[in-house]
Amino acid sequence: MRLLLLLFSAILLSAPIAQAQQTPTLYLFPGQGSDKRLFDSLRLDETFPVRHIEYGIPAKGSTMQQFAE
Repeated sequence: MRLLLLLFSAILLSAPIAQAQQTPTLYLFPGQGSDKRLFDSLRLDETFPVRHIEYGIPAKGSTMQQFAE
């Protein structure tokens, strides 16, 4: 369910087809603690460009607030 919500959000955040006259980009957000391998089993229409959003690794001893900044 969470994965479907992420995919739906990615479609909504991409450029509207009617205005831009181009194929929208799918932005895939794996969530903290995982990476783009989470989406390896997805079979998407190859006409959509896909962008994987990657998160950095927090510095040892940093807080969540520091990481978010």
